[in-house]
Amino acid sequence: MIKNYFKIAFRNLWRDKAFSFINILGLSLGMICVILILFYIMDELSYDKHFKDSDRIHRIAIAIENANKTKLTTAPVTGMLPQALVEYPQVEEVTRLIGNFARKTLVSVNADKQFYEDQFYWVDPNLYKVFNYKFLRGNPATALEAPLNMVITREMAEKYFGTIDALGKTLKTPGKEYQITGVVENLPSNSHFKLDFMASMLGFPNPDAEKNWHATMFHTYVKLKPNSDAKQFETQIHDIAYKYVGEEIKNNGQAYRFFLQPLTSIHLHSHLEFELGKNNSYRQLQVLGVVAVIILLIACFNFINIATARATRRAKEVGIRKTVGSGRWQLVGQFFIESLLMSTFSLLIALVGVELLLPIFNQIADKELSFRFLAQPLLLLIFITVFLIITLLAGSYPALVLSKFQPQEVLKGSSSAVVVGNACAIG
Repeated sequence: MIKNYFKIAFRNLWRDKAFSFINILGLSLGMICVILILFYIMDELSYDKHFKDSDRIHRIAIAIENANKTKLTTAPVTGMLPQALVEYPQVEEVTRLIGNFARKTLVSVNADKQFYEDQFYWVDPNLYKVFNYKFLRGNPATALEAPLNMVITREMAEKYFGTIDALGKTLKTPGKEYQITGVVENLPSNSHFKLDFMASMLGFPNPDAEKNWHATMFHTYVKLKPNSDAKQFETQIHDIAYKYVGEEIKNNGQAYRFFLQPLTSIHLHSHLEFELGKNNSYRQLQVLGVVAVIILLIACFNFINIATARATRRAKEVGIRKTVGSGRWQLVGQFFIESLLMSTFSLLIALVGVELLLPIFNQIADKELSFRFLAQPLLLLIFITVFLIITLLAGSYPALVLSKFQPQEVLKGSSSAVVVGNACAIG
């Protein structure tokens, strides 16, 4: 029975090739747009979730109100927080990083191989206890224990040395020569920072800045112990600066207030001064989500309308098949099988189209998207749900309405038998 359904469905689609091509192509184009938008949204929502224990990592930021009532909210804070936070039992690790103040750093192997780099940072030796970088060479526990030690990414190792076997080799910056003590895998693109060169904070050229509560220069991250209450901890550190330099803050007519930002929320919800990279907006994702829904609805309505218009032309076929003994539910099954085939062909073409268009889309959106997103349960569930809805809606009118027609009325050409279908096709 099912085999015959598919044979007849293939025969009907092939017999009306122009209709089949237009309907399948239209739905495919809509699916391609929706899939690409969903890939983009899922990537944006996944920022920094690849780090182990990302739910326990927070960035500490500061809001400063000056004497003239102007407010400044910055991502970097004072370098004194690691010492000040030691007394809090919720804290597992505190680590800092600081860049070259928006200036590019000249990095060289020799006079013939030198480049200006904008991802050069000094980082605390315990950085890898907070962020679980994958070490390809070297030991994360000891990699930054000396002032002139440096860890670089795979990309930089291959750029400067042609290999990841760079341990013991040296890189020079103006006035300093660093020894490579570690090579790490490149971070995924869905990270809110990119650190290509990680020099030990022990060799930071301005150590006095680390001891200044008023110098907001250091991006600082805290990893809380399991089951710690982040909100309670945030309340406790709001006014931590007043414990050490309260009189100075008051004399300057200022107000300091520290607060936490969950690591995984930074990319979409943080727009502070001196961010480490360009962040996106959650509102933008909501708009894109609405656009995807509208595109999908248009594609679905077009698909259903064309399928319905074609189905009304088959009223006599329904009458004849009923005359020779076909039951209503047999006809229902037939129309749903045809809808299923068209939806399946559309989805397959859409997946091929997405595969071909992804490289271009990645260049435009500055992404590194791939089909790995299809393995995510949520996205897979969305695809399956949408696919089933389209199939059911596209097959519902011909299956449930035309299958009710009385053979004698249809074969006589009664207008009352097909008026509903014609009205739908015109509308």
